[in-house]
Amino acid sequence: MEPGKEHILPWYPPTCQTPETYDTKFISLSLIKAAASSNLPDRSLTHFLANLVKDAELAEIGQRILTATKSKVAAPWVLSMLASLHWRVVGKPKNALDCLQLALNTVPNRFKDVPLISIASIGQKVGLIDDALKTAREALHINSIEPFTNFLYGALLHTKGNNTGAIYHLKQSLRVEPEILNGRALTLLRTIICQRRLNSRRIANNSGSGNIESCGLSYSTPEIIGKHDLRDGETVLCLGDGTDCKPIHCFAMKMNADETIAP
Repeated sequence: MEPGKEHILPWYPPTCQTPETYDTKFISLSLIKAAASSNLPDRSLTHFLANLVKDAELAEIGQRILTATKSKVAAPWVLSMLASLHWRVVGKPKNALDCLQLALNTVPNRFKDVPLISIASIGQKVGLIDDALKTAREALHINSIEPFTNFLYGALLHTKGNNTGAIYHLKQSLRVEPEILNGRALTLLRTIICQRRLNSRRIANNSGSGNIESCGLSYSTPEIIGKHDLRDGETVLCLGDGTDCKPIHCFAMKMNADETIAP
């Protein structure tokens, strides 16, 4: 159909046939159950669908996806991805998982990260953070550059308390796409950095002396590297009397032309 013409009525949603089996490595029984009992519209994805057909209702876009699927106008896995996107927007994550499993069945290995990161997003949405982390990690192994994959993985690491890893992956996403998610990645990164700075100051105050060997831009000596078995990019943070030392990564972030924030 021509983009500017309205699809004839009636309109039907792009339902995917429920798979006989799911790839339980990525779509676990707990994820299926959680998705089936959830009604969580993901409005942040609406603009992706809206870009498919301008000035069209969501229901019409769903019908167009269904028509495209029946007409086989594109690769089956691509059309299944579009159908899953529709169901995530309307708040039917179980239906989205059905479509994502169909996508997994036919997607070329080099593009497998695309359905995987959508599955991970649903896992995050329903609160299965460990499942989401495992799936997002697999997506990263396939494509370590994709900005949204790095953003989601960083957000999940932050949820688990791994702020060092979160900062790394959020910065990776921003290097590729500085305005990703309308600034949400940058906002999250700034929040984590501020939290780390506040925590460092709190630890310094509690130690009574403020004697903290911080990371900044200094380099560790060979003796320190050997003593603490440091890896590339690590230095040592020592608190109080210097007996409580641990290796940490250091990061600095350029916020604008005049400001650099470091943890």
